[in-house]
Amino acid sequence: MRNLRLTGVLLALFACGGCGERERLFETIGVAPAHLGQVARNVGEVRLRYKRADGQRLRYDTFFRFTSRGAHRVSDDVRVVVYQECLGRTGQDPERDFDKVVLLWREIERRRREILKNGRARFVTAVSRGYPPISEAFQIERREGRELQYFAMDDRGLFAITPKARRYTISANTLPFLLPVLPKGPVRVGETWEIRLPAYVGPQAYMLNHEKLTASMRLSGLYRHEGRLLAFIDFKHAFRFDSTENADRFNDAYNSHNRLFQTVTGSGRAVFSVDEGRIVYLSGQSEIYKEGSQLRVTTGPRESRGEKKGKPRPEWETRRVTETVTYYMRLMDETEPLPTPSQAGRE
Repeated sequence: MRNLRLTGVLLALFACGGCGERERLFETIGVAPAHLGQVARNVGEVRLRYKRADGQRLRYDTFFRFTSRGAHRVSDDVRVVVYQECLGRTGQDPERDFDKVVLLWREIERRRREILKNGRARFVTAVSRGYPPISEAFQIERREGRELQYFAMDDRGLFAITPKARRYTISANTLPFLLPVLPKGPVRVGETWEIRLPAYVGPQAYMLNHEKLTASMRLSGLYRHEGRLLAFIDFKHAFRFDSTENADRFNDAYNSHNRLFQTVTGSGRAVFSVDEGRIVYLSGQSEIYKEGSQLRVTTGPRESRGEKKGKPRPEWETRRVTETVTYYMRLMDETEPLPTPSQAGRE
């Protein structure tokens, strides 16, 4: 029941004193608590590592809010249970330990609001399940009559990549699983570390094979709560791609008629149980901006019947899409029942 008690404290800090309506919950996601429990004094350096074992299963009660603004607008409120299961070690790299980690996404409820071309709103309620598309470097294992897709992950939280799958996918439903990455060595409160992950914002994955998602992490505090040592990790991330700045892959002939521009920015906070080696709470927000331009040649209107067409004139046609995601995840207690759709708007 310890996770439930911890959750009560977190909700009180994050949800405006325990307000239960979904709208108010989402309004406050991303505002990190100033403290939790008592400051852990006389603690110098700490070594932060995930601790997994074959057969370990964790569940995270998760809220997402997705919005997309482009040719039309879409807003999704989603409640998900994320299942994390360890299938043991991979044994593929003797110099580095990798665990086989299954991440299964099971939606409890999704409420979509879509603004149509005529300005009217359409509401859709649906559910789905699947695996977050973190990268193409996944494998399949059969266990207990189940066919499971897993990723190799080390004890810092880094997903393994392969020569054929060298990048991570940046999307609204993968960023919460890519970060934070734990530090290489022991750290003290206030210390920072950085990581650069090979990544792309689709769908031009075959083009964007050198870009990096840059993330900086900071150990902002250590606290003791009900016998647990909790590490608060703040993180920020950024990504930028501009085809006009990559002449080795996009020559003048391409750039004179096309342009691709993409940015990703965001931040978040994780509460990590040092002794248990697991995240007990995670929240954050990210914005993904995608812009594509193409030079088109149009012909001006005829002045009168029988006359020649107007002179061709070049015009840039630009499409822009901005996607944002806000998320809130908490570790569920082992005996806690699964949420149901009727409970999706309450805590």
